[in-house]
Amino acid sequence: MISLGSWNIRGMNLTPKQDEVREVMTSNTSCCRSGTRIIIDWDPCVVQLMVISMSDQVVHCLVHSANNDCKFYISFVCANNAYIIRRVLWNDLEKHKNCIGAFLWVIMGDFNVSLDVEESSAESSRCTLAMREFRDCVDSINIVDINHSGFQFTWNQRPNSNTGILKKIDRVMANDHFISNFTNSYVIFHPYGISDHCPTHDVSSHNMYLVVKKLQMLKKTIRKLMWHRGDIHKKEIKSAIFSIGNNKSPGLDGYTSCFFKESWDIVSCNIVKAVKDLFINESLVDVVSLNQSAFIPGRRIADNIMLTQEIMRNYHIDRGTLRCAIKVDIQKAYDTVDWNFLEASLICFGHLMKMVR
Repeated sequence: MISLGSWNIRGMNLTPKQDEVREVMTSNTSCCRSGTRIIIDWDPCVVQLMVISMSDQVVHCLVHSANNDCKFYISFVCANNAYIIRRVLWNDLEKHKNCIGAFLWVIMGDFNVSLDVEESSAESSRCTLAMREFRDCVDSINIVDINHSGFQFTWNQRPNSNTGILKKIDRVMANDHFISNFTNSYVIFHPYGISDHCPTHDVSSHNMYLVVKKLQMLKKTIRKLMWHRGDIHKKEIKSAIFSIGNNKSPGLDGYTSCFFKESWDIVSCNIVKAVKDLFINESLVDVVSLNQSAFIPGRRIADNIMLTQEIMRNYHIDRGTLRCAIKVDIQKAYDTVDWNFLEASLICFGHLMKMVR
């Protein structure tokens, strides 16, 4: 098992922090105007590491595993706080990608900028120029985040209090070739500890993780076996439908569950077939309306929040075009709203009939 790690620790002149780092092997001191930004150490019994190139923001290395004769490139990043200076880093990564070609490549460290707006605890829907430039670089060199767990936000503005902004600016990313060869790799973001950044631990394999991954890979096969064995029985589907209240909200077709119950003898064959196809083919994205943004693969409920923020921007300003917003709680709306009462209330408040209708 190959284990990698990265941690942004400030103030290495303090004794408690020095104790955290053992037997320094190499660093980019020669590239920094003052101090050292990146320190790397490794176990020569496990891997052989060769530095390819370095700058004040990144150290590119070639790693050769002593056990399984596996080679891959790794880049340790400690990006500058200024987005203009980070442009040098993005350019460096793009050049390095062109040099290594199709070889395995993993990049890890502190990028000092988030990829998406939801990677910050600050309630903002604005994608900054720095974020867009980082995204452009990621797309250009064709890397993605490795599967991870642990802390969502890897940087705490004020680690000793609860008032600071939290952001995800530390990450472990890799190209397709690395992920294909290390399919079981995953990253753990540990608690902050003595730093304002989370320590990052990247592991190539773990017994329990291997079990979970293999079960996930077998999920579709198991579902097909259940289909052939008849485990998804007509009685189970009928029981699920008949457990829905008669007056629950209808679907896009306008039919309530009461309709399907009353006409079960006629429509049951088509419903059972549709449910089984959905269960086997996992086609939720194709059949669920785009209005349903949560609990569907590839959709995020945060999109609704960002859209609302954009729509409501500048509503507090008393100038410009007249506008209004109405907040409606749509939970079980069809079950509880008396439409005659709603119409009378809107008319009573003086709303135009065009709006009421």
